[in-house]
Amino acid sequence: MTTQQMKALPTKVYRTAIDHPGTASAVALGTGVAAALLWLATRNGTFSALQKRILSRGRSAPKRLSRKNGTRRAARA
Repeated sequence: MTTQQMKALPTKVYRTAIDHPGTASAVALGTGVAAALLWLATRNGTFSALQKRILSRGRSAPKRLSRKNGTRRAARA
């Protein structure tokens, strides 16, 4: 992206928002809803509980067996 294109970007975004007001309001509303959901999940502690549950599940998973070098060479040949 050139410097001239970067300078013209805010004007292009503004004109698009003026031409399509429904799309602009949908983006603003969607951003607000997503922010509210993240705030609510963080506030109630559900996000941290979910994160702890996922991490414990990953840590308790059985380790995978690695292939031996001979097996890889045989598979390639």
